[in-house]
Amino acid sequence: MLLQEFIPKMTPEANTVLTQYYQIQRGALERDAARTTVRLLESLRRLAEGHARFMYRECVLLHDAIIAVSLVDASMQTSPLFPGGNTLHTMFPDDPLAEYRAQGEI
Repeated sequence: MLLQEFIPKMTPEANTVLTQYYQIQRGALERDAARTTVRLLESLRRLAEGHARFMYRECVLLHDAIIAVSLVDASMQTSPLFPGGNTLHTMFPDDPLAEYRAQGEI
């Protein structure tokens, strides 16, 4: 299989995380209307697919969706999901899977 043709399939769990995050952003009182269009959801999907592809997975898993949300959220100046901090300036967790699950529940 050529790498260019390798497009991971979205799992229902990953799709739920991306959709929920998009809905949270759309409903935020302090949202930037220019950043919360359907293109945001498309970008989240592409980032999650890209991460899954980077990890050479056939499916976009929950972990990939959480990475995509973290990247987008960290790029925003204010966030309703992670208030008071920048997710890119945190320490690497000792147990990444537990951290992914916790972020997914948020």
